[in-house]
Amino acid sequence: MLQRTMNIVSKKSVWISVVALLNILLALLMMVDKKNSFSFWSDGAMSLLGKVEVGGEPAIATGAFSASGSFANGAKQYSVFTQWKLADRYQDGSYMVEAYRQYEIYKDKNGKTVKTVPTENFNTIRYCPGCEVKVLPGE
Repeated sequence: MLQRTMNIVSKKSVWISVVALLNILLALLMMVDKKNSFSFWSDGAMSLLGKVEVGGEPAIATGAFSASGSFANGAKQYSVFTQWKLADRYQDGSYMVEAYRQYEIYKDKNGKTVKTVPTENFNTIRYCPGCEVKVLPGE
């Protein structure tokens, strides 16, 4: 009975070790994969989101990302970037308000823009051009 229990325990520990090792490998692969993506730059420069593969259809499906890099079934591969563009500007009293909209930009392997898709993401800034900047006491 003791021998049978030891065999079961040793088999479970082997499986637990294998599962733990696979989890560590997956975590490492996820960290390596994120090395190629960029965060948003505040100057409005484009940032890389990932790659999209589209096969046999003229439209590019937004949000369908693939990091595999393969060309299965003759699919075309595109790099997807985001860029903030000025959408609206208006005066609010003595303040100027600017609204920026985020766009997904699809580029082929030669860097040519294939498609630009507006997203629902907006950023707004409000500033006072020509206003006097007052210094706080003690500065």
